[in-house]
Amino acid sequence: MKTHVRWCAAVVAVVLATSPLRSFAAEPTPPGPWKFTSIATLNFTQSAFTANWYGGDTGSLLWVLGTDSNAERQFSEDFNLSNHLVLAYGQSASQARDPVNPEHITWDAPEKSNDRIDFESVGRWTEGWFADPYASFGVTSQFEDAASDPFGTRTIAFSPVRLDEAIGLARVIQKTDDREAIARLGFGLRQTFAKTYLSPLTDDLTSSHATDGGVEFQLNATQPMLGKTVLYKGELRLFQSVFYSNDDELAATLPSAADYWKTIDVNFQNGFTGSINKWLGVTLTAQFLYDKFDSAANTADLADVQRKIRKAGQFKETFALTLSYKLF
Repeated sequence: MKTHVRWCAAVVAVVLATSPLRSFAAEPTPPGPWKFTSIATLNFTQSAFTANWYGGDTGSLLWVLGTDSNAERQFSEDFNLSNHLVLAYGQSASQARDPVNPEHITWDAPEKSNDRIDFESVGRWTEGWFADPYASFGVTSQFEDAASDPFGTRTIAFSPVRLDEAIGLARVIQKTDDREAIARLGFGLRQTFAKTYLSPLTDDLTSSHATDGGVEFQLNATQPMLGKTVLYKGELRLFQSVFYSNDDELAATLPSAADYWKTIDVNFQNGFTGSINKWLGVTLTAQFLYDKFDSAANTADLADVQRKIRKAGQFKETFALTLSYKLF
């Protein structure tokens, strides 16, 4: 765990060290109208082979459609409201030889490759102090949950859903037309609602709910790099729970995991986008996630608790040729 945290800190240090962020003092933002930005992206990769192709290759199909939207307004010299919405969904499929007729090529059923619904609204009271008081509200979910069915055949729409509320202090480290870096430290409350199938024979669902709270730290940065040919967008989020509503039930269901909810959560997301022309670009994304115990678990169900324990950190990386369009 210490190695992972050091790795996160090192990447942040490199990004910040290569920008003018170190010596920047944020200027007060004058009141004005809403500022909107929204970019839609489509990543698509495809390959196919005929049945008599014996090179050992396998055809594949991968697509991801997403949007990244912001709406921000400085209502007065004393109050700023910023809203951020990220939506993404994608699927992948692979070719396979028919086990009954090896001369025939079939396509496997498509599987989810990317799924994200993430909205956050942050209000900051810009009094000109060293740090601004803030209050935030967020919603995190996915279009379909393909992992919570213990029988592995069905999906559940919009599950789990997590609501995040937080208050604390935010420090605007840098803010210009094309650069931004904001750090936040405060107390957060998370409410998680999830569903699970009860039986392989029926579509009956059981619901679970959990609340935890603790200290949160978040650093968001948008930085042009390499002469503005590459845009970096990163987010580092740390959350240390100090209480968990289902701790007694978890201890009774699986005593060995009774303290897992106390482990710090780390979510470090990085995106590098390079433009080839107005619509075409390349994108590299990398995400490190450490969540030893998923609070979406139904703590009364031993099997679901065991599925939601992840003792090791998770890493996801994608590199794609991207077709993008600036909506506004």
